[in-house]
Amino acid sequence: MNTVPESGGRDQRPPFPLRDGIELVILAALSQITIFIIIPAETTSGDEIGLSPGLVPTVCAAAIGILACAHFLHKLIKRPAIEQPPGPSPLTAICLIASTIIGILMIRYINWEVGGAILVILVSLSLHERRLLRLAGGAAFVALFLFIVNHLGI
Repeated sequence: MNTVPESGGRDQRPPFPLRDGIELVILAALSQITIFIIIPAETTSGDEIGLSPGLVPTVCAAAIGILACAHFLHKLIKRPAIEQPPGPSPLTAICLIASTIIGILMIRYINWEVGGAILVILVSLSLHERRLLRLAGGAAFVALFLFIVNHLGI
């Protein structure tokens, strides 16, 4: 009687999903396009002394490309034996976008404090946060912070 699994006792991992490879190609390409085409075309060297105006955007675009490569390598090395449950649904993304738009409109047409508090509440609800204390605490903290920034100039 053979008690050794057909795999020879090794971990059977699912084949590498094509989605992660496509994600890497897209992010790396966008990072390179941003670094070599968009940033040089959209920034001009000014008369200021110091760093180039394109330095921070270039570093950020390079960091995105490097992190995409690191994420791909991590997924390649540490593939789970069992498929993980899917992430947030497209409805969650739509709710987040709608919450952001509503919050920005509230900031624009009412004031910073109320708009910021509404934004925090709507985004938290979109992310399925239902605890009243956390919703109220987050909204109060953001309203207080925006009040300090807006009225005291900190």
